[in-house]
Amino acid sequence: MKKQLATLLAVTALGIGVLSGCGVSAASNSTGSSSDSAGAIEITNVSYDPTRELYAAYNDLFAKHWKEEKGQDVSVVQSHGGSGKQALEVANGLQADVLLAWENEAFLSLDEHPGEYEIVVPSVSILCQPTVSVVDEVVDKRGTRDVATEYLNYLYSDEAQKLEAEWYYRPSDQDILKQFEYQGQSNTISELPQDGKWIITNVDLTDISHFGGWTEASKKHFADGGLFDSIYEEKN
Repeated sequence: MKKQLATLLAVTALGIGVLSGCGVSAASNSTGSSSDSAGAIEITNVSYDPTRELYAAYNDLFAKHWKEEKGQDVSVVQSHGGSGKQALEVANGLQADVLLAWENEAFLSLDEHPGEYEIVVPSVSILCQPTVSVVDEVVDKRGTRDVATEYLNYLYSDEAQKLEAEWYYRPSDQDILKQFEYQGQSNTISELPQDGKWIITNVDLTDISHFGGWTEASKKHFADGGLFDSIYEEKN
């Protein structure tokens, strides 16, 4: 019997000037600003582990874009942390009948473990929009705001939006999203569509305001001893 993956829907959102969820800092190898083409530059992407594969691909795309625009080489150092202790417990062998997963992680599981999983996209789900941000204090100190800001802005270019869809993130651009719209009738997928069209659109999405905002939802559902922990405590 295949293991079931129930998904949360993940869409990238942009928030520059605050530190939340994903941060980009930069360290320059040249003596000038980030727009100085005299020397190479390095920036650091700090984000949650589920985005690792996406950003590895995006970094190459952005480096090409920055080189064409500014004539400067840029490299990106990635630093990723875990997104939850329950996911770690499952990875370490916890027996779960149903695993709630980010949508991109669920589809990557189909790709990496064919025949082992099936994805169940519920008719009602949560729209998750992890914030991306420039770390003001760091980029202002190092004079690298230009490259760090463009690193985030370029996430919303047509090229990057298509790349994100290829890594199973829902594009915020609706025209590009339609290019990847799933053609099947079922909300259960047991193998990756051969045509690359995977986005199930007949889902009623709700956002975090329905749960009282992130502060209230985190305290009630995800803090130590919260409702999410109680699911495992009851089983044990």
